[in-house]
Amino acid sequence: MSTINIYQSLSTKKSIEFFGFSTEPKTEEQIVFIDSHVEDYQGLATEVLSGIKVVILHPNDNGIQQITKIIKKYSQISSIHIVSHGSPGCLQLGNSQLNIDSINHSYAEELETWSVTNILLYGCNVAASDAGTEFLEKLHQLTGANIAASARPTGSAALGGDWELEVTTGEIEVGLAFSDRVEHQWEHILAEFEQQPYFYQVISGQLRIYNPLTGDY
Repeated sequence: MSTINIYQSLSTKKSIEFFGFSTEPKTEEQIVFIDSHVEDYQGLATEVLSGIKVVILHPNDNGIQQITKIIKKYSQISSIHIVSHGSPGCLQLGNSQLNIDSINHSYAEELETWSVTNILLYGCNVAASDAGTEFLEKLHQLTGANIAASARPTGSAALGGDWELEVTTGEIEVGLAFSDRVEHQWEHILAEFEQQPYFYQVISGQLRIYNPLTGDY
């Protein structure tokens, strides 16, 4: 398991810092993205199976854009694993949220560039309710990938969680990215969070989208 830390603003024109690795395009079969809002994300990263690359997402930058940037750096990626806090039909990624609303207004074209076979979403309850079903179907439609997610809490059994992604869209061709130890070694869950609505303004014929997590348009 090798780890990349993205701790540099994507709003600058500086290159992303890859600690210990070349920034030249590489071939990787699987990549695990771990949002650094997750409790003890460092400990969770140590439980990723050998041979799978780990990317830690910066908490103060747009997580969707960070993932896209990494996918473009690597060729022939078959599967990505996204580990973050979740709620029905929504993921927290860096300073942004990915849900039906933000997809429709901001990320549809970007998600179409995620040319991977499998996407595994580990956040709690992401697949729960009608919102979860609509979210998975939208991701599948835009990326063409097989999607797996959970309709229950993900994480420590002592806190009522498990590591089963029981809801799928398409046939998932890979297993989980973590060792069997993770259920007992990582003593947290990828808990639900409050979804923040986007607000929209049309000024001089241009749509402006307000992100309440950052305070920016």
